[in-house]
Amino acid sequence: EVRELALESVLRKLHEEEGDEAKRRPLWLSETTVADLTNMAVHERHQQCLAKVLQVLCVLGSSSELLWKDGAKTLSQEEVLIHLLTLAENFTHSVELLCAAVTLASQLVVALVSSDHQDPGAVVCFAQWGALVRSCSAEDQPVEVKLMVAKVLVTCSSTLMTNPQLPLGLAATVSLWSSLFTLLQDEDQEVRDAASDFTCCVPAHLLSSDQSLYVAGVFLCPPAALDLGVGLLCEMFDLWGQLGAGLLALTQWLMGEEDDGDEDEAEEASCLDEEDFLFEKGELNLWAEPLQWVQLLHRHLRSLLARLGQNQAVNPDQVGRIQTQARAKLLASQQALDRLPALPQFCCSVALARLTL
Repeated sequence: EVRELALESVLRKLHEEEGDEAKRRPLWLSETTVADLTNMAVHERHQQCLAKVLQVLCVLGSSSELLWKDGAKTLSQEEVLIHLLTLAENFTHSVELLCAAVTLASQLVVALVSSDHQDPGAVVCFAQWGALVRSCSAEDQPVEVKLMVAKVLVTCSSTLMTNPQLPLGLAATVSLWSSLFTLLQDEDQEVRDAASDFTCCVPAHLLSSDQSLYVAGVFLCPPAALDLGVGLLCEMFDLWGQLGAGLLALTQWLMGEEDDGDEDEAEEASCLDEEDFLFEKGELNLWAEPLQWVQLLHRHLRSLLARLGQNQAVNPDQVGRIQTQARAKLLASQQALDRLPALPQFCCSVALARLTL
């Protein structure tokens, strides 16, 4: 209880002075105290105290680079990042601790990418961090976790997601973009609005003249931010010399997750009695956003396809796999549509809308 109260006092004091001490560590917080805090973050076993000390380090880490101590030993960047990622993966049930660990790990990743002297061991952890961010943006996560991920993605967008050097590699970077697009379509308005803030961090030289006028000083609604984001990602694929890989990535998003739900849904619909015939307009409206997402992807895919040159290879094996998946989906959907009862637009409008889409 004493440790928790002390940490809460430090955190409150830091938040009060956050605007006054911009980019500078408070004078009352000595190097010895910071060393004690980092040492505590390594050894603390009480979850509430651990979450609080990580939150304190998040505030300190946003204004200056932290030197992590484990007793007399100074930890390497790799050791710190592994420790934070392990905490985040082991404490997914604690929202406060998970958010603090992921935020702190994200600050370290951004600092590493921006540094001239990267720890080679820590760079290997980038993919693990990207996978963690992706899992935290899932639809079933608590709103607090998704808001944290939105803030992380907005903060790191210019350093990681629109970096011409592709520091995380293509797969991890595309995964971050996918996480952003997932949040922009989240059912919670606050999450969507938070994710839309990434438009404020887009480097001006990456925007066309029309886009610059569109974005400058204006809050974009989530659908507009989503359209801008997909268009920007297509520009990045071109800048990275990865148009072929980008074409495949967007096509896979267009295909969606592989599932066997069509047959089950058609079976349920075919068993409906007359008494079950309902106008499911409320549920049907839920398909408005997926339809817009499909149309948006299709439009940008056509643009990418038109820019694909003769010398830009597309992996034929991946193309073949996607073609096979598309044919299987088409066949399954058509068979499921054929099994729907008469007048499906009245008795099973949701199943009809999904299968048609």
